[in-house]
Amino acid sequence: MIDEDRYLLALTRVSLELDGFQVFTASDQEKALKLWEIEKPDMIILDSRINGSGGTTLTHQIRDFRSASQPVIVLSSNRLDEEDIQRCRQAGIDWHLCKPFNTITLGKELEKFFQRKRDS
Repeated sequence: MIDEDRYLLALTRVSLELDGFQVFTASDQEKALKLWEIEKPDMIILDSRINGSGGTTLTHQIRDFRSASQPVIVLSSNRLDEEDIQRCRQAGIDWHLCKPFNTITLGKELEKFFQRKRDS
């Protein structure tokens, strides 16, 4: 999970770990890329506005890194308009989750998302 809000990172990490997920966190793009290279996670949850340049920039870097097929989930601090959604899809983002989100139900929502991906 990548977000500048360390409190949100900690809260979400604990919640997802209680749901059985293994969670790695980073608070900026540089750390996120290093973590990606080392851990090769199945899923990436990132803030759409990370470090001011946007989650799409980081998504492009990750997708280009090794033709990754892992889903990228954007957490937005505000609602995404149609232009934002189009830009995210072009970057290779699979799913949008708007903040605030419920950390208690997030694990179940992620499981539903993966089930839909498997079924399609």
